[in-house]
Amino acid sequence: MPEPYDHVLGELGIEGPAMVFFEDSPANLRPAAERGMTTVWVKHGRADLAHGADNPHERYADHITDDLEAWLVAVANDG
Repeated sequence: MPEPYDHVLGELGIEGPAMVFFEDSPANLRPAAERGMTTVWVKHGRADLAHGADNPHERYADHITDDLEAWLVAVANDG
């Protein structure tokens, strides 16, 4: 459902490219990506959400991590 994404963007008064969207459910990445948000898929070890070309959700993830804290530290140290 795209409405919640549009609502948040409208309430914040920003465009999608100004937002980073973190999600552990890959199906929810698509509407965020379609609005230009940078998307981070936080995997939680479920075998059916395996990383790789066979996963149709992966195309909507700009970044994939199974350790959000380590990912955030790496991003912070990169800048």
